[in-house]
Amino acid sequence: MFRSSRLAPFLLFAAALGGFALTLSLFYPGLTTPDSDFQLMQTRSFSFSDGHPPIMALFWSVMIKFMDGPAPMMLAFAALYWGSFFMLARTLAATAGKGAAVLLLACAFSPLLLNYAGVIWKDVFVFNLFLLAFTLTFSSLAHGRRMSAPAFAGVAVLILIGSLGRHNSIFSGLPLMVLALYAFQRDSARTGAGFLRLAARGSVLYLVLLFLAYHIVKLIAQPAPTSPSSTLFVFDLIGMSLQTQQYLLPASKTYTLASLQTCYDPAGWDRVWLSCTPLLEELRGDGSWAQLSSYWFEAVSAHPMEYLQHRLYHFGALFTPTWLVFVNDPTPLAAEFGFTKDAGFLLFDRMMLALRTNPVLGILFTNGFWIVVNTLLLMFSMFRVWRSCSTHNVAIFLLLLSGFLYSSPFILIGTAPDFRYVYWSIGACLVSTSLYAARYGARQASPAGPAPMGAAAASA
Repeated sequence: MFRSSRLAPFLLFAAALGGFALTLSLFYPGLTTPDSDFQLMQTRSFSFSDGHPPIMALFWSVMIKFMDGPAPMMLAFAALYWGSFFMLARTLAATAGKGAAVLLLACAFSPLLLNYAGVIWKDVFVFNLFLLAFTLTFSSLAHGRRMSAPAFAGVAVLILIGSLGRHNSIFSGLPLMVLALYAFQRDSARTGAGFLRLAARGSVLYLVLLFLAYHIVKLIAQPAPTSPSSTLFVFDLIGMSLQTQQYLLPASKTYTLASLQTCYDPAGWDRVWLSCTPLLEELRGDGSWAQLSSYWFEAVSAHPMEYLQHRLYHFGALFTPTWLVFVNDPTPLAAEFGFTKDAGFLLFDRMMLALRTNPVLGILFTNGFWIVVNTLLLMFSMFRVWRSCSTHNVAIFLLLLSGFLYSSPFILIGTAPDFRYVYWSIGACLVSTSLYAARYGARQASPAGPAPMGAAAASA
């Protein structure tokens, strides 16, 4: 069988190496967008703002000492992506059989994940760090080994760095830390009550370490404050103003309730900065930008139903395929470093466009679809954990919880429907599906289950 063959690791490695080569052929030296360009500018000057969490730019500032431009980050992204999938597939091949390993690598080649693998975005940065952290943790669990203290420390660092990569990833790092602690102290979680106590300890540990990591990064980067949350506030205030027919923003010299119509699109705030730049300049110029939170709280308190109606419109827009599915046109900076849309890139781009516009498959390229799928899978995994608090069930539940906490906040605090915003959630759903397939395949092969994972589950 494949799982007992000595060729298995080599075949998996060859497939992952082929995926790495494909990623390089599509993206090298790395595709950048305006967000990427802005962060590269910060890395070069070593002057940061809090508009983007500075942790990725800090890493980039080290890499450009060896090679300028996006190439070092793109190579790191591709290596982390394919290295993690290879290690996870090798674990499944050893503990569950070839079917689950092949399915997992098929997920890695899926356009749903491969489409962003070489784009220099915070979303990809977080995805790769979280995936590697989960892979290392699950490998320890699947082989029935207690994670060593150095390994736990390394995984914790990966989780903390990823958690600081995006504002919403702060939430999704917590379940991964609990899972790592579970692998480190599994003997203390043999029952459901024991697992809950361990989860409480893991949550406290995560919050303490995240607080320390945040202030260390802040001390190093010293980001200039820009009140990035005001992006959310101005979007919601415009939406609620139109719902209530009251001007709920700070008083304006140039904008009225009627003119706010040109600023609003329930899908997100892009219409604001594209069509109503003078309004943003006015809010920043008179100091109101940093005070929008008080206007927001007052408006939500006074008009909760109108706020929910505005948010419901936004949630509905999450089920519409966005224009941002594969990648943007390359920025001048990407072209400066040699990025071109070659034949392979254009072929992939056309394939993505065909998938997005397909009346059936197009739903796969919407944020709302993956938020719903993640929620349903999470509910199923909760039921599985309730029935059996096994190692396998716990690992999948915490992975799906991480994905859910990554994307679900966008329902209430989202300001755009960009498909990349559910990137980690898609990964969590596809990997967890592969793990369920691994469990099913192992049981089909042997009623007692494979020895390593079966032993681990029994001990839980």
